[in-house]
Amino acid sequence: MTLKVLFVVDDVEYEVTGYYYPGEPGKLSGPPEECYPDEDPIIDIESIVGPDGPVSDELYDSLEMDACDALCDAYYDNSNYY
Repeated sequence: MTLKVLFVVDDVEYEVTGYYYPGEPGKLSGPPEECYPDEDPIIDIESIVGPDGPVSDELYDSLEMDACDALCDAYYDNSNYY
C-alpha cells in the first residue's frame, strides 16, 4: 500500500511518500506440504520532502528511521490489519 504521511522531527514537518507491506507470519506446524516461512515486512521510501523541497542525501539518512516509523504507523492507523 502506497502512503503519503506527514511527520515532525525537531519542529520541522516532512512528508514521506512510500510503500509499506506488513509481511505475513509463516506456518511451521502440520504436514510439511502446508508449511511455509515468514514473509518479512517491506518498507520502500519513494521520497522525503521538507519545507524547502526534497531533502539532501545526508538529511535523508538521518530521517529514514522516522520516515519508516511514520509509514508503518499510518498503515496500521488506516487499515483493519491487527
